[in-house]
Amino acid sequence: MLLDKLAKAVKSLSSFDDDKTRSFLRGITSLMPVASGVKVNDDTAMNYSACWRATRLLSETTAGLPLLVHQRVKDKGSPRAPSHPIYGMLKETPNPLMTSFSFRDTLTGHLINRGNGFANIQRAGATPVHLWPIHPSRIEIVRDDDHRLVYLVHNNDGKPFAVAASDMIHVTGPVSGDGITGKGVIEQARETIGFGIATERYGATLFGNGARPSSVLTVTGILDDDAAKRMRASWVETYGGPDGERVAILEQDTKYQAIGTTPEDAQFLQTRQHNITEIARWYGVPPHMLFELSRSTFNNIEHQGLEFLIYSLMPWLIRWEQELNRKLLSPVDRGNGFFIKHEVKGLARGDMKSRFESYAIGKQWGWYNSNVILGLEDMEPIGTQGDVYLVPMNMTPAHRIDEVVDAQMRKNEPPAKLAKQLKSLKQTVLLDGRGHVEKVEEFFATMANRIESLERNTAETLEARLVTIAQLFEQRQQGEDVDRAQVAGAIQPALEHVFGRLIRKECKAVARFANEPGSFLAKLDEFYEQHEAHAITELRALVSAYTSLAGDAHDGERLLSESVAWYVKAGREAFVAAAECQPEELSAAVERVAESWECRGAELARGLVGK
Repeated sequence: MLLDKLAKAVKSLSSFDDDKTRSFLRGITSLMPVASGVKVNDDTAMNYSACWRATRLLSETTAGLPLLVHQRVKDKGSPRAPSHPIYGMLKETPNPLMTSFSFRDTLTGHLINRGNGFANIQRAGATPVHLWPIHPSRIEIVRDDDHRLVYLVHNNDGKPFAVAASDMIHVTGPVSGDGITGKGVIEQARETIGFGIATERYGATLFGNGARPSSVLTVTGILDDDAAKRMRASWVETYGGPDGERVAILEQDTKYQAIGTTPEDAQFLQTRQHNITEIARWYGVPPHMLFELSRSTFNNIEHQGLEFLIYSLMPWLIRWEQELNRKLLSPVDRGNGFFIKHEVKGLARGDMKSRFESYAIGKQWGWYNSNVILGLEDMEPIGTQGDVYLVPMNMTPAHRIDEVVDAQMRKNEPPAKLAKQLKSLKQTVLLDGRGHVEKVEEFFATMANRIESLERNTAETLEARLVTIAQLFEQRQQGEDVDRAQVAGAIQPALEHVFGRLIRKECKAVARFANEPGSFLAKLDEFYEQHEAHAITELRALVSAYTSLAGDAHDGERLLSESVAWYVKAGREAFVAAAECQPEELSAAVERVAESWECRGAELARGLVGK
């Protein structure tokens, strides 16, 4: 009866070369046992641990990778494009019932074992809004009159509905004879999987029932069938099962002989290991990822992990990406540089030592900055200072060598803008309305000498401020009014720099005094007496320039002495208060005061120009 139905079904097939026929023959094949006597289909294969693990490894690793929309932007690389309509759908919720992980895990499992992964695209107008996975067994691929692909989806009621190829995600597996439908591992590896299942069943039988008798009872004479059955039943009832570890009492001439058996006797363990390796070969994954570690070491597993990404996982990711780019992005999107890609940086990461060494090389040669490195380690950026790219000074294009040498020589010369201002102001004497004389040349000479000892970035910043001050002097000399706020804005950065140098000198000296707690206060008084005079000398030119430009020339010395006196008094009092501790704690207390003064220079400068 079954054969008659089968014959009718075969006669109804118009060709053995269409999708419907192949699907039918695949179903018939799954019902037939392989050479080992085992039926191999999706369900039985997933009951075999090696197939289960290999499938989960590939599908869950693929699903766990971020799948994001990017856009190629000139001079900016390929940043993420979260504003694109499908960004959230791919990254988080392909449909209301599934997460991105579960959706891609499901489809990749179909793709690996069935050879095809299908998902219907639901659109709002032309924009994809949901992706709905469909089991491959429900899909029939046909061609319409124009030879375009049409996907017939069979519902539970048996009535199919047609889906255009443009609205069906169809990720094709390898070994595709026609380039349209793929073949899954289970179909191709039926004999290997069947052998593995048969081996597992043999092992279960071996330990459940015994491949050979576990023991033999020998008696003198011949027992008839009834006597032998009674003796076996009595022995099993008394000494068999979980309570079999009891003392046996043997009647008359009965003798007991145990027959041991181990898996190694039949090379059972070696067979199981070999079959795991075969399954790994079919799925294209390293055996150690199926927990077959007989030939793996801690030295080579890291490299095997990288090989897994490149040779095992990457082909599946490319299949996904190319199909999604083709079906979810319009030609306009692709023309505007949008593309869909998995982020695999996490899988490619090595151990901490290797990562940090690569970061150091990248930063040294200028293709990484601090914030980029922090981002790769999933850490917060450190602000705009972390966006700076650094390059070695000795790496210069050959055609620019003269330019670089000239620039290096100019580095030790007085800044060009400042030199120009000094030349124009040389021997100039500025008279304010009350007759006060301010030697402008002396001021600029003092500041120029100071600039030569600074780092280039600091010198250029200070130079720009001094140029502004020079312009204000010229404006004042010509009888024009000078805005006090503009004067303060030009002078304050220079004051911050000088106060910063004074504070660093102060903290360094007091830290030395703290090493000798017994003489700390005496040395503190001696230092501040000298430091006050030094501070007045350092600040006089700036304060004099400020008061001259601001119209307070008569108050210059008073402002200078009052500001320095307050600065010295506050510093001394802070360190005296810190000394009210145990001698062994003095250095730490001084260090805490110094750390709290990070912004003190700016505060002192603001206070001075605000008076």
